[in-house]
Amino acid sequence: MRNEEIEGRLQSLEVSMQAILIRLKDIEGELRPKTVAVVAEPPPEAPLVTESRPEVAGAIPPIASTLADLPIAPWREVVTSTRMPNYMRENIEAEQAASASTAPPPSAPSQPIFSQPRPQITIPPTPTADDIEYKFGINGLLRGGAVVVVLAILFGVAIMIGRGALTPPVQFAGEIATCLAFIGIGLKKRNEREDFGQLMVGIGSFGLYASFAAGYAYKHLYEGEPLVAMYMLLSLANLGFAQWRSSKSFLTIGLLGGLVAAMMPMHKDNVLLDFALHFLILVPCAAIIVRNKWNGMAGLMWAVSTAALIPATTSHFEQAYRVGATYLNCAIALFACGKVFKPSEFDKHAAIQTVMLVLTGFFAIGIDTGHKGSLHALVLAVVAGAVGYALRENEKARNATWLGGLIVFAIMTPMGYTQNVAAFWYGAEALALVFAAIHFRLVALWAVGFSTFLFSLVAYLYFPDKNILSLARFSPPLELLLLAMLSTTVALNIRYALPNGQKWVPDVATLGGGMCLVAFFVRVSNVVLGNGNTSLHVGAINTLALAIASVTVLVVANRYQRLATFVLGAGTAVTSYLFYMVASPDGTLSFISVPQWLDLCLLGLFSVSVVLGIRIALKRDERSAQEVILFVGGSLLLAFFIRAMNIVLGNGHTTLNISDINSMGIGLAGLATTLVAVTTKRKGLLILSAIVACWLGTIALVQDPEMSPHWLSPILVLLASACFVVGSVSISETQDKSYQEPVMVFAGLALSAFFVRLMNLVGINHLLDLTKDASTYCSLGMLNAIWTVFALRNRRPANIILAWFSFVYGVCAGAALPAGSGPPWLSPFLLATPLVSLGVLYAVTPRKGSDEISVTAICVIPGWYLSTVFLRQELMRPWIGLNQVASYTAAWVIFAVFLITAGFKADRRFLRYWALVLFAITVGKVFMVDLSALDSVIRFAMLTLLGAGMMGGGYWYLLWRRSHGPKSDLGRDEENLD
Repeated sequence: MRNEEIEGRLQSLEVSMQAILIRLKDIEGELRPKTVAVVAEPPPEAPLVTESRPEVAGAIPPIASTLADLPIAPWREVVTSTRMPNYMRENIEAEQAASASTAPPPSAPSQPIFSQPRPQITIPPTPTADDIEYKFGINGLLRGGAVVVVLAILFGVAIMIGRGALTPPVQFAGEIATCLAFIGIGLKKRNEREDFGQLMVGIGSFGLYASFAAGYAYKHLYEGEPLVAMYMLLSLANLGFAQWRSSKSFLTIGLLGGLVAAMMPMHKDNVLLDFALHFLILVPCAAIIVRNKWNGMAGLMWAVSTAALIPATTSHFEQAYRVGATYLNCAIALFACGKVFKPSEFDKHAAIQTVMLVLTGFFAIGIDTGHKGSLHALVLAVVAGAVGYALRENEKARNATWLGGLIVFAIMTPMGYTQNVAAFWYGAEALALVFAAIHFRLVALWAVGFSTFLFSLVAYLYFPDKNILSLARFSPPLELLLLAMLSTTVALNIRYALPNGQKWVPDVATLGGGMCLVAFFVRVSNVVLGNGNTSLHVGAINTLALAIASVTVLVVANRYQRLATFVLGAGTAVTSYLFYMVASPDGTLSFISVPQWLDLCLLGLFSVSVVLGIRIALKRDERSAQEVILFVGGSLLLAFFIRAMNIVLGNGHTTLNISDINSMGIGLAGLATTLVAVTTKRKGLLILSAIVACWLGTIALVQDPEMSPHWLSPILVLLASACFVVGSVSISETQDKSYQEPVMVFAGLALSAFFVRLMNLVGINHLLDLTKDASTYCSLGMLNAIWTVFALRNRRPANIILAWFSFVYGVCAGAALPAGSGPPWLSPFLLATPLVSLGVLYAVTPRKGSDEISVTAICVIPGWYLSTVFLRQELMRPWIGLNQVASYTAAWVIFAVFLITAGFKADRRFLRYWALVLFAITVGKVFMVDLSALDSVIRFAMLTLLGAGMMGGGYWYLLWRRSHGPKSDLGRDEENLD
């Protein structure tokens, strides 16, 4: 809060207190006039004022007597008694001192408080928009003016240079003089606040660097050797200033400038001079860092110095010098960083030491590959050991340095050897390191060992000459030895992670290690069984190995109840299933070609793995996971059962073809699944049974009725119907009512389709002597009648929905039946049944009052169509004799009379409205069609009158809508305003 705002608030509070005192004076005068006592100046340490009410006992005490004990300005006492900023306290004390100097002496009688004139206090006005604009304008002009002045100066200098008024030597001298002036001012003002002196020296130093470079590159005043000497001297001077003033900034300036000077001789490929100048700068920098104990500067020094060595190390100079310079640079940085290391939030365990060594190792190996590169890594590991021993007083720095040396030795040393040697070398290191990690319980050793294990895998799997994944070529004994070594390493890693890992680490280690063990087992199986060179090909070997591995892992999971092991077993089983079903060249799935006994053995192993997985899932607490596993496992068991039936029944090479075998298997499996699901009442099995039932129903509906044998199609229909009935009844009896009605509707639709299919197979075409199409239409009409009776007897939502669906079936059947097709009773039956069903549905369908319009329209429109077709056929019969035009009119009139009668009887006004509409349409038809023989003028007049009436009705509706309908936006706005 600004000082002006605080003073304004204090003044406002003072005015308010003065007004309260004046009001108290007026109240006192009304109650009991009395001279007010003189109020003395309160002592400096007066207590804070607290409000208290005197107890009323008889007469009211004078208010002035109570106020006599109060200080004149209590708000000032309150403000000074609280903690406040120094500038506020100083202002208040100064104001009190000024008032005390003008006050009368202590012996003089004080004036009564209420006899003093009211103080005239002025509240500072709130800043207006003009004031704010003025402030912004002033600040902007001042700063903008400064920028303009600087730009003007630069522009003037550029003009003078362009016109030749300033020669290069004069420019160089002026630049040097200016930079030295900055440095002189900085040295003189070195003790100023905000590091003003160092800032001036830094500007001058940067100016000198730039001036030296410009004098060589643009002004051509001297050659490169003087430039190098000037840069080195200036850098050493900056380092001296950094040591004198303990400045990291000047250390950085000197380091960068010196390294730039060291790289300059590389323009003429003078590598030795580059190295000499490089370390001439690096050693003083390291000494300054160690003396001042700058923790983070050593890492920066290493990064910058290593980058500065790139031109020399990538040259064609002798390789030993290049590698030696790189290692010496790293050793100096390591020693300096270790000497000044202190744990911080950024680096608690001296990880910078390890990072320096590892990156330096990769950098040095890149200089020369092969066996020499491995020797370089070994030398760097020895250097790391020596530096770590020198840092033995700092335990964390020492351990981090030795860890970096271990990484360099374990990971980088084998890189220069062949694929086979590297695989065994890395594998032996991984095994030794995991033993050491278990013994010493060190995470660092485990991490290095795990890295070497991964490198061993890469060397085993990756063929670098062809840049492809290919197993290294070993003899079978050597490959089995390597696999045994890797498997032991994985097992020990899992053993290390189980007790030492936290949160998800044990599960991740178990899952990853188990996957490696499974892969090793598969490879061992291939090596032992001849890699596919025997009667079993590689696909069969891999499938069998994965199936055995999945069963083994799931047994372990069942024993120890670890989620990661269960996931591993399930994944292995799925992989085995995929190997079992391979893709043929045409893109379709085909099973692997194995002997029948092996095929059944594989299916048995698959089934055992699924059963074990389900058993493990049922032991866990996650209910949703149980249902998912039950669903997936049941699906797999069904697939295995169908495949086993194909194998046993000859795979279609007998009297039964594959389609018939699969249909029989699906039918039996569907009924069995439904019974198990109904018995256990598990959602996963219920969903599976529903899917299998739908699948079975689809087969029963679309399968060729002339299956071999002929009784198979009706059996499939009956099995599908049984599945749907049992499943729907079971679900309807459960407590979860949210699934009951949708399931009943779905089951009813399926049963309706099965009914039509069964009637086509064995029913109506034999009993009633109907054609196939006519039997289908008759079945749909019978379904309409059946579901309508169910809806009338039991008015549950599912029955009503099914009755509506059957009504749609009946309407489609009545409309699709060709004229003269079937016996004479079929067409009236297919038209009368939907009409009766429609009346029942209109009566039993539950609805809200707002839905009456839509429900009435849905019932009236198809009823109008059905009644027209039905009555037209009946009225055109010979014994009645109406023609087509008259039969339509009569049918509309009859249906309109029925609607208005039903509307009055059932008190349904929308039925009456539809009756009026139908009457109007009928009248229009009469005038436009039936009376087409009349004069055109009369017909025009009648049509005009009809149109006028309709327009009048519409206008009346518009008026009613305005008076009774929802308010307009304007009305709502006015209401909101009110």
